[in-house]
Amino acid sequence: MARNVVHLNKQNENAGDGDGGGPAAGKVKVISERELAALIKKCKTAQAGMDSERATLGSYISDAVENKHLHKGAFGVFRRLEKMDPVKRAEMLFHMDIYRERAKWDTSDLFERDNEAAE
Repeated sequence: MARNVVHLNKQNENAGDGDGGGPAAGKVKVISERELAALIKKCKTAQAGMDSERATLGSYISDAVENKHLHKGAFGVFRRLEKMDPVKRAEMLFHMDIYRERAKWDTSDLFERDNEAAE
């Protein structure tokens, strides 16, 4: 018997007949133990790489917050918007402006703006 075929027991005999009881009695193909182990290893390796990159990205942002006057929350919203398709981004910003208006948020500037970046 192949290791990637599981024989279901008799209690599942009536399953799969539309009553939501699960798979029908018989054989079900499953991933082999070797293929599963290889997939798990690949996923762990990829996750470790992503974790490392995420830490690098976090350090860049933390440095900019601490030393370059970056507003972390605003930058997070900006990054989300930047990833969007330009049409979807324009639509989102259009709706945000309407929501701000209808919520009667104060949209006046809190700070005087210079054309120069903060130093």
